[in-house]
Amino acid sequence: YPESPVPTFGQFSSFYYRTYNRRDRNQLKHSPIVFNKDILAKQGSVYEASSGPGDVYEVDSTPDNVYLCSSLDPALPVGRPVLYSVTDRFTGLIVGIHVSLENAQYKSAAEALYCAISDKSQYFKENFDIHISFDWPSFGIPNCICADNAELEGSRIELFARNHGVTVINSAPYRADHKGTVESSIGMIQSELRFMLKQSTVCEISQKKAGAVDNRTKGVLTLNDYRRMVLLAVNTVNARIKSKMPNDYPVSQDCSPVALWSWGCANRPAFLKSNFNQESLRLSLLPQKNASVSREGIKCNGIMYTCKQLENEGWFDRDSNSKRPYHPVMAIDNGNVGNAWIYPDPEKHPSTYFQCRLKQESAYLNGCCLFEAEKLQKCRNDAKSRTRQKQDHIRSSNYKKMQDIVSSARSRNGTDSTELSEKDKLALLKIIRDEEQNHDSRSRSFNKPNSKNIEDYDNKNSSSSNSATEESSWCIFDLYSDIFSSRES
Repeated sequence: YPESPVPTFGQFSSFYYRTYNRRDRNQLKHSPIVFNKDILAKQGSVYEASSGPGDVYEVDSTPDNVYLCSSLDPALPVGRPVLYSVTDRFTGLIVGIHVSLENAQYKSAAEALYCAISDKSQYFKENFDIHISFDWPSFGIPNCICADNAELEGSRIELFARNHGVTVINSAPYRADHKGTVESSIGMIQSELRFMLKQSTVCEISQKKAGAVDNRTKGVLTLNDYRRMVLLAVNTVNARIKSKMPNDYPVSQDCSPVALWSWGCANRPAFLKSNFNQESLRLSLLPQKNASVSREGIKCNGIMYTCKQLENEGWFDRDSNSKRPYHPVMAIDNGNVGNAWIYPDPEKHPSTYFQCRLKQESAYLNGCCLFEAEKLQKCRNDAKSRTRQKQDHIRSSNYKKMQDIVSSARSRNGTDSTELSEKDKLALLKIIRDEEQNHDSRSRSFNKPNSKNIEDYDNKNSSSSNSATEESSWCIFDLYSDIFSSRES
């Protein structure tokens, strides 16, 4: 190899900056996820991605940084709540929330969507007995719903999308900036709550170090108290100043999401659909579970149901030509599994459903919420498993005793003392059966017959030391001999 001096650091640096431009250097220094989310220049605005109020609703969730206590016993902790927020992309208005102790899942996301679509005063009054004193103008079904790849992915939301003409889209993985409106709204809600929690010295979660005090048992807010505080924080966030407004927005009007919503509903295309069936909307957002139809009824999630309309159509009858649905689904009320509805053919007729009721074998679940019903079913299955194990143990012990009985019977009947052929034995079957029945009936009498009664019945004399059973058997054989002797004569 030819000898050459090692390049200096300046030469390396000159080559690096001369060969690669700034974009290439950033792409090489960072992973694609970090580059696309945090480094890449922002392009466009929300007003280019949405045309008016109700065009796109964004959904997201996060566990909040506060410890709660039980409403049944304030001395007991229940952990951290999970906050769902639904935000309109065009206005930045928070149109719906849901607070619960359940993890992020479809059921909670659907409840937040139902809150966003419904009238807020009526929704919170009926469900949580909370009176809303401020103006919350959002009402109606949006044109599109944007979520991440968790809660609203799959077939569970398709029934709602088909029934009400809603487009459901999912953002790319690790791209929170695709729904940055709802991400920022959740951050603002938590910021407002954090300020209030610190001012009122309510137990707030903090980074716990080794040896630090565990604050999980020091919470003072119940779930409903926290829900009331979230509503007040939402009112504050919806009245905030928006730094960016549409180009045609009047400069003299307020720059808040509520004002932008009112202006957009009056001057932009109408995307919200307010003429919908409340019951159909509620059912289409409930969790959809696969069901099976048989002669026993409708089985879903281990619970047995029946339906009067389907019963009249003969769906539960045993018929080889019965046109039962192949893939029916059921919508079960989260608060009471006794309220359920079946969709016989959700693919072809997504708007056709019938109300169901619990069968007698599942009536013990009436009034239970879905979570409680699953726990009760698990307890019932565990009890059945324990009973099955006990039965197997008893069966094994009884099998051994049965073998002893069979062995004893075989040893007792090893020799034939009658010296009769099989044909003669079968000829005497009726007489032997009657005599055996008489003997069995006498053995169950209140006053057991003594040997004298048996002697009178059989007209035979025998010693008093023989038992009634032995005398009866000798009587039978004497009767046999009389019968065969009469046949020979």
